[in-house]
Parts: sequence; structure tokens; C-alpha cells
Amino acid sequence: MSFKSILIGLGVKSMWVEKEGATVKVTIDPDQLFWVSSVTGKEHCLKDECLSLLLAEEGLLFVGTPKTCFFEDQAGQAALWINCNDTFGYGCADAEPLLHSEIGPVTKLYLQWGCHGVIKWVALRRKERPIPEIVEHMKKDGHWDAELEAIPSRWQ
Repeated sequence: MSFKSILIGLGVKSMWVEKEGATVKVTIDPDQLFWVSSVTGKEHCLKDECLSLLLAEEGLLFVGTPKTCFFEDQAGQAALWINCNDTFGYGCADAEPLLHSEIGPVTKLYLQWGCHGVIKWVALRRKERPIPEIVEHMKKDGHWDAELEAIPSRWQ
């Protein structure tokens, strides 16, 4: 199965999914992904749909396989990973684990800033700035804020 992500209209994501020779258009409205419980006041999300959006962005996430060291998380579950190659260091393979409970917060930042939102999430989690070229690009696009600026830079 392959996914191709395209943006249609105002924030509605559509994916063309090809399976067994047939192509089907799947549309996900980001405004329908999150809601707040009237009982608990907690925010919830449709995790399957959020995960579909993140997986549709080519190269953003990958799923660990039994043949790699990335297969299991600490609980022995098949793991999802955010691809951080060449983002926090030069010429390095890097990934950040993504727990099921973190899919919603990562999706919110992705919907706000695209891949830069996911980089922000990883940077805040690690308390580590991306390489200077990425910082510069994020600043140019207006995707650098006070939270990110507060992270000390190890790059001189």
C-alpha cells in the first residue's frame, strides 16, 4: 500500500491510497480530529486518523520491524519512530520514539507548522536545538518561537 498526501482547500488533508490496483481518495478534516470531553475536560483525538496524516507525510514516521533494532518500545510493543536524520546532527541517522499517547500532540503541531511542528516537538522533548540550517529555515518561515529560542544552542 502506498500513500500520497495532498492539501485540498482550507486545511483538509486528502490521501490517495492505492491498494490491490484500486485507488481510493480518503479525506480527513483536521477540525474533526480533536474534541474536549464535557465530563472530564480532557482533550481527546481520533488517533487512527491522526496517525494516517503523519504517515502520509513521506519520510516523517516509520514503523519498526522485527529485523531492525527499532522494532519494540520499552513495553515490547511495535514502535513508531519520528525520522530525525540530519536534523539534530550532521550526517547522522537519528529517530525519536513516538508513543501512542503522543500521537495527538504531535499531530496538532504538524497541522500548525507541518514538518517544522514535528521538529519543534522533538526539540522540546530532547531540550536540543536542530542544526543551524534548520533553525534558520524555521525562523524564515515564522516557525520559531520563544519556547524553541529558550533551548540552549550547542552550535557555535
